[in-house]
Amino acid sequence: MVLKARAFREKMRARRRAWGVTPEMGIATSTMASRPRREPMISPRAVDIRPSPSRWGRRTAARVTWALVILGLGWRVLRYELAFPLWGDEAYVAVTLQERDLAGLSRPPEFYQIVPPGFLYAEWLVVQAAGAGEYALRLIPFLAGIASLLLFWRFARGVTTVRTTLVAVAVLAASMYPVRHAAEVKPYAIDLLISLVLTMLGWRVLGRIGSAGRWAALAAAAVVGIWCSYPSVFVAGAVAAVAGARAIRERLGRALALWAAYGLILVVCWGVMYVQFAAPQARAATFLTELKTWRDAFPPLARPWWLPWWLVEVHTGMMLAYPHGGHNFGSTATALLVVAGAVAMGRRRARRPLLALLLAPLALALVAAALRKYPYGTSTRIMLYMAPAFCLLAAEGMMAVLKRLGRPRRGAIVVAGLLALIPLGGVVHDLIRPYVGYDNVLQRKMARELASHAAPGDRFVVFNGVTPPPEIPDLMITRWLQRVAVVRHYLRRYVAVPIAWHPDPLAEADALSPGGRLWLVVQRHGDNRFFSEPARTAYQQALESRLGPPERFGRFELPNDESWTIWVYSSRLENRHTHGRVAQAASRRSGLSQATDIQPHRSSGAVRLAGSR
Repeated sequence: MVLKARAFREKMRARRRAWGVTPEMGIATSTMASRPRREPMISPRAVDIRPSPSRWGRRTAARVTWALVILGLGWRVLRYELAFPLWGDEAYVAVTLQERDLAGLSRPPEFYQIVPPGFLYAEWLVVQAAGAGEYALRLIPFLAGIASLLLFWRFARGVTTVRTTLVAVAVLAASMYPVRHAAEVKPYAIDLLISLVLTMLGWRVLGRIGSAGRWAALAAAAVVGIWCSYPSVFVAGAVAAVAGARAIRERLGRALALWAAYGLILVVCWGVMYVQFAAPQARAATFLTELKTWRDAFPPLARPWWLPWWLVEVHTGMMLAYPHGGHNFGSTATALLVVAGAVAMGRRRARRPLLALLLAPLALALVAAALRKYPYGTSTRIMLYMAPAFCLLAAEGMMAVLKRLGRPRRGAIVVAGLLALIPLGGVVHDLIRPYVGYDNVLQRKMARELASHAAPGDRFVVFNGVTPPPEIPDLMITRWLQRVAVVRHYLRRYVAVPIAWHPDPLAEADALSPGGRLWLVVQRHGDNRFFSEPARTAYQQALESRLGPPERFGRFELPNDESWTIWVYSSRLENRHTHGRVAQAASRRSGLSQATDIQPHRSSGAVRLAGSR
């Protein structure tokens, strides 16, 4: 009874403290009285009954987290809804989806792209069902970006505190690269989603390592992930390493059997995918590892004394650009927060398995980079599968700093509020500038307008001097080659009549139906080193030897020294039997006489040909 009475008194004292009642407020003493007065009853309405600061902070943190999730989702939806014109890196993949049938997807993609087969097949099915528009092409990455933010929020709630969850969600919601790649025809958003799913399922397996159901779910996700995301094998392997180490250390027979089965499935599935798809793609683009873009993405094993500096530089560069960062140590602040978060998590024994699960993929990725099989660290997109780990550890580090400063409650909300300014600024920026490059806007307009002039029976021939594309030192960052890919995509999308790039000119002339027209589109992409005027002249002369001089002609200037020159040839019988020499002379006279009528159109993208009816 004494213990019960004492517990009751402690409970009442705690309740009074929560209401803001102090002993001085409840007891009035008097020097005239010989005994203390009885403690009066205090009505809760008469005092401040607001929750304690800690409870107030948790509730507010949860509400702010909700707001940040909605803000992050809104930013992603806005970018998808604006339907930016495809830029070069997206067009590289889109061209393959437009020009290949289902069986053709097994061959290496166009423009030396390295794309997971599962992503290619899924995108191809969407294109067949909904066309090759911006919404259809970006649908899968968009859905992956939405799911990633929601799942990360759920994952963080299950492994850390409310305030750390707030900061972690704020970092991911405000990070530009996850948002950007959620609206691009590239597999990087899929990398992020699959990595997060594997990490969540791996953490569930560690919670009940003997559960066959949890191992089965993990194995199913790993099988799908390996085919849809190349770097997912690092995360799946990391889960196997962490879970296997625990099963071996604790000598759990059932867990060891399940772990062995999972490892066997993982190795077999990855081996089949690698032999059938990844290896042929790599052989078709062996020069990619020597490009300037990826040259620094592999450990300098030939210069081992340079390796420590390389590790520091790569882990403080674009690899950790969350929420923002840059090359040349531009992400040092995030890197320091990640280190602080790892140290804070590692101090608690119960959280060390989670830390190992988050960081183990880096070890496997480093091994792959040392073998020159997958680049490491020099770009955010190729490391986007590490975004969940980096955002969570950065939040842990930020909370450790705030605790050291004595501001863990309000500080988390202030940090989240500051990070919320980034999505708001991103929304404004995207509304003002809804494109990557304005030349992509003009190319889309030009292709749409040009296609509107085509009639049934017409044929289109495109000459750009780089079909197939050459192997050049700066393939991934070469703007003129990206323009070639963008034009190829949009002409494929909008032109409803047969169109070909650099086909046999005589065969094309003979295939022209009576009453039809042949449109010769010459795209000068802006780099004369890869455009041969003699080759273009010879190609046009071969056409005119069958079709005679063009009936219409126009030249259109675009930014970055790009231009389109268009000749329209009729299928009239007399033109088909004109001698080659006479046709060439007439073509030259036609070009010289009509050149003065050409009006460059830099902004409208309207197509008006000299001599058009």
